Amino acid sequence: MKDFKFGDYPYNNEIIEMPIRASLGELDTYTCPNSYFSKDFLYSLDDNIEKWKNPELSDMFWFRWITGHQTMLVFWYVLSKELFAITNTSNMREIEQKLNLCTKILEGCSVIFEYTGSCPQAFYHSTIRPYMSLFHKGFSGNWSADYEPIPQLVNQIIKKHYTDSLKTPQQAFKQSFLQHQKKHYGVAKRLVPSSASLLKEAKNTEIEVNPKEENNTLFDYFFLVKRVTTHSDSLLHSLSQRIKAIILDLKLNGIYAGSKQDSSQFELSDRELYKHEEYIKSLLFEATKASVEVLSN
Repeated sequence: MKDFKFGDYPYNNEIIEMPIRASLGELDTYTCPNSYFSKDFLYSLDDNIEKWKNPELSDMFWFRWITGHQTMLVFWYVLSKELFAITNTSNMREIEQKLNLCTKILEGCSVIFEYTGSCPQAFYHSTIRPYMSLFHKGFSGNWSADYEPIPQLVNQIIKKHYTDSLKTPQQAFKQSFLQHQKKHYGVAKRLVPSSASLLKEAKNTEIEVNPKEENNTLFDYFFLVKRVTTHSDSLLHSLSQRIKAIILDLKLNGIYAGSKQDSSQFELSDRELYKHEEYIKSLLFEATKASVEVLSN
């Protein structure tokens, strides 16, 4: 437990190996020691804590942008597999279980949006946005291959006429997806309150947008994603390491570090911030457990 290490130094990002986007019906099973997903491990402040204290804000916010997105990609990958499974079974008990797992994963995604986009506007416009623009003038989060199948699958599920016993989990799932979308739009509006996204700006200036596969590849390159064709059990380990690093960052710095000047929504009392960040940690933990359950079965 005390040998936790992520990156070559604190707030360093690592390449993440993700499965190639194959057929959603190909459900691989992954394994990882249970201890990697225990609260004792994910919540523990180990011997490396001193090295993670007092980071340069630019290092911390770049770490949040890259590692936060990588974590989101794992959640989206797991979610798309489980959503596909829901649309291809008529077992009501199984559907209920899967809807509950998907709801927890979506709640974790909402937290990751908040964490990833917690940087100040000034940092976003001086560093993140220009770097994405250097990759492509129309760089967009819509280019994620892992998110691509999700909206259509969600739409099928929330419009499905299930039995009365599934109405409650179906509604909870729908609300978690709407919150997921709302959180994404909210972060985007805070960071870019008065101008269009890079993709919209590119379309307005008639810049050529690449074919879908090329955009998927550009997105992966930017976020240090390596696509692998062979089955690898490193996916769950990668998720565990990133969740622990995120929780460690939250414990030491809080989610709104350096950003309180951006919006009145950040002006919370210390007690409110503590409760908020404890709630964030619990949602991340539940989303991680749900992801492990999906990938391990």
